[in-house]
Amino acid sequence: MRKRKVRTIEERRCSERITDDSILCVRSVSHWGESFKEIAKIKDVSSDGISFFLNFRIAVDSVVELEICPGDGALATPVPLFQGKGVVLRVIEDKALPGRFLVATRFLESFRLLKDLRGSDDIAQELQQALESDEQARRTCTEGV
Repeated sequence: MRKRKVRTIEERRCSERITDDSILCVRSVSHWGESFKEIAKIKDVSSDGISFFLNFRIAVDSVVELEICPGDGALATPVPLFQGKGVVLRVIEDKALPGRFLVATRFLESFRLLKDLRGSDDIAQELQQALESDEQARRTCTEGV
């Protein structure tokens, strides 16, 4: 029996990649020139770029608008936390799932923070403290009259 050669692919990325469960909203133009917006599954992220899966073929060198939303599934409609743009470097069709494409992009700009990262409990606590402070100030003013 002949031994099969195993082909290894050399890692070409310069920066460390991390996996992320966040939700990625992608806007761009498909390979056929149609505008689209799709919620994508993130494969991994680095300081230089992001890779994700799309159900649309997209052309290399296309500019994509990206919004990152929390991935906790708490909201029916995801609220973006970060927004930025990237350029498509590679598009590879998933052999296991035809019609699904792995898209690798390089960031064109720094991501902008769109939403306060504090949790609603933190904000509620701050509001409660502000109310208590206002009540204390009001009592102090009425007692002095």
